[in-house]
Amino acid sequence: MPSSPNPRRGMTLVGKNEKLYMFGGCDYNGGHLNDLHVLDLSNLQLRILNLTRIDEYTWKSVVTKNNSPDGRSRHSAVYYDEGMFIWGGSGHAYHSDIYHLDLRKMND
Repeated sequence: MPSSPNPRRGMTLVGKNEKLYMFGGCDYNGGHLNDLHVLDLSNLQLRILNLTRIDEYTWKSVVTKNNSPDGRSRHSAVYYDEGMFIWGGSGHAYHSDIYHLDLRKMND
């Protein structure tokens, strides 16, 4: 059975080449998440008006080294210069911090 992250809202999603990186969000119980997942779309072939269920593909949970952001939702994220930048959001408090994930160092 394909795996996928738990349902959530307020997360961010950025793309690099044929991969999507999803960070954080808020779960059904209001818990703020700080997890990172990657979805490899290299085998996905989309055609106009031929929708494919993405949950048929396998997400991978990623463990990061060093400092991780606190759990948060409603933050911003962007892919820039080979990295994912995460800024702000809210969780146990409102955040104005910024984090950088160097995607060049991600293992495939």
